[in-house]
Amino acid sequence: MGTLAGGIPVLMSDPVSTVRDWGAQRAHFSRETRATRDVVLAQLAGQALPETTRSRLQRLYDRLGGHHDAVEALYEAAGISAVEQALSRGERVPGEGIATAYFDQIHRDWGWGTGEPEAALEIILDILGNRRPERMLVLGAGACRLPYELHRAAGIETTVAVDINPVPFFVARRVLAGETVALTEFPRCPRDSHRVAVDRTLRSSSPGADGFHLLFADGLEPPVPDASFDLVLTPWFIDQVPKDLATLLPTIHRTLREGGAWLNHGPLMYQPTHTQPAHRYREDEVHEISEAAGFRLARHRWDRVLYMESPDGSQGRTEGVATFLAEKTDGSGSARTKAEVDVEAPQWLADASVAVSAWPELQGYRPPHPMFAAVASLIDGRRSSQMIADEMVRRFNLPVDAALGGVMTCLAEMWRARRSE
Repeated sequence: MGTLAGGIPVLMSDPVSTVRDWGAQRAHFSRETRATRDVVLAQLAGQALPETTRSRLQRLYDRLGGHHDAVEALYEAAGISAVEQALSRGERVPGEGIATAYFDQIHRDWGWGTGEPEAALEIILDILGNRRPERMLVLGAGACRLPYELHRAAGIETTVAVDINPVPFFVARRVLAGETVALTEFPRCPRDSHRVAVDRTLRSSSPGADGFHLLFADGLEPPVPDASFDLVLTPWFIDQVPKDLATLLPTIHRTLREGGAWLNHGPLMYQPTHTQPAHRYREDEVHEISEAAGFRLARHRWDRVLYMESPDGSQGRTEGVATFLAEKTDGSGSARTKAEVDVEAPQWLADASVAVSAWPELQGYRPPHPMFAAVASLIDGRRSSQMIADEMVRRFNLPVDAALGGVMTCLAEMWRARRSE
């Protein structure tokens, strides 16, 4: 059963532990911010400093106090109490478990006015073409500017924006309701001493669009019915959150209606500490494994765009962003329908309880990526698709809800491949 945080539903497998983890984040933020202020204060008191430097440190000290209070107020208003304990699940992505992990994105979306969200929206609308979905699911919505503007521009009736990080959603909920939020940005490389801390008033120029909903949930296992969306959007997500994109594709596939599509926008910049070399897929590899998972590439483009260039900082970067639209190629919402319907198709392609038999060509089969290899290694003539999926969960920590769909996708593609050999 779910709960609410800041008026936003929390539909996690264990919402109580999730909210408690957010309390641990709050406590860590408060402790670290106070410690940083103490260091700055000690330097102000203990050193002979140039006047400009002293002014910079004094501004930093003062603004850190206000920053502490503003972020604490966001948690307090959401009913999240500070808890002195370790995170129950650890950090899914390195660095993501802290309160201000996506603070720059919040300012970029609702405060900078540098045009980055508008540029991304233009690219996505071009890829979307004449398609006008009625229902959109967003995995990894962050501070929500891009999904919200797409919702408005494309005339989408219902959007469900999913994320697990609390602070960006707490801010988004307020600005999308027409409120303003006062927060301080601390540019990583401020252009001068006065910009070491910049007070910003965050707002939306067009708040209040109907049908845009925030949901705290796991983007790798979204709690939504099968075949319930026309479009799944993954903005800056597939290279950051799943340890192996191939395990996420069956989940995206199952949420789409017949004729639905997956729209991705992001740079494919993987974190080495989070993703194994085999899973750092390049764009052509993403297209290949997408086709194996029941998608057909419809449109794609590659653009070099500005990313996280604060108007008050001296640091930013350009990113090569891959944007593509991949259409669902069958209408069942189940990967098992990828099997070709012919007299040769074995029963185990349609029934997950039937033992998967080893066919002659399997011995020489060359898997296109590790998930296929793992499935192939488990085919022994006795295990069914369901048993293989259960084993994949135990051995490789595949999400339970996605395991069977992923296994069926692999088996169907492996069976199809043997016909072309």
